[in-house]
Amino acid sequence: MSEVVMDYQTGVEGSIGCEAVFDKEKLMEIVNEWWGITDLEEFLSSYVWDDTESIMEEFDRRNWDYETNEVPF
Repeated sequence: MSEVVMDYQTGVEGSIGCEAVFDKEKLMEIVNEWWGITDLEEFLSSYVWDDTESIMEEFDRRNWDYETNEVPF
């Protein structure tokens, strides 16, 4: 399985952020549905951290697994 790691932070210094690890095929399915993007590099070059939160919510809605790792901000 190929995975993609994306950052998510609240933007508040001293808070805890996370890295979300998504299955690449499932991530690209969502990215294509939402923005019509079919190329991972194109998506990664334009995404911002709050896209990660939306994608996490969509994975949850679809009952798809993903991994998160806390990182200090």
